[in-house]
Amino acid sequence: MEKQFVLECCSSNAFLDDIQTIDWLSKTYPELAIEPDGCLDRCGICMRYAYVVINDDFLYANSVEELKEQIISYIENHRQG
Repeated sequence: MEKQFVLECCSSNAFLDDIQTIDWLSKTYPELAIEPDGCLDRCGICMRYAYVVINDDFLYANSVEELKEQIISYIENHRQG
C-alpha cells in the first residue's frame, strides 16, 4: 500500500531521537511513511533545528514538539478524502 505522505529526515536529526513522537505519529497517521536517510543535502541544518521533508515540502522548528505540531497541521491540511 502506497503511503500518502512520505517524511524524510537526516539520520542525525534530533527529530529521530524522539522515539515517542515517531511512534505516536506512525500509529496516529498510518498514511505516513517515515524514512530516515544518511544525509539529505549536507547542509548542516540538522545540527541547528529539528526538521523534516514531507512530500518535498521542508518543515523545521526549534524543538521536536514544535515540529510535531507542524507535521500534524501539514497532514490534516493535505489529507485526501
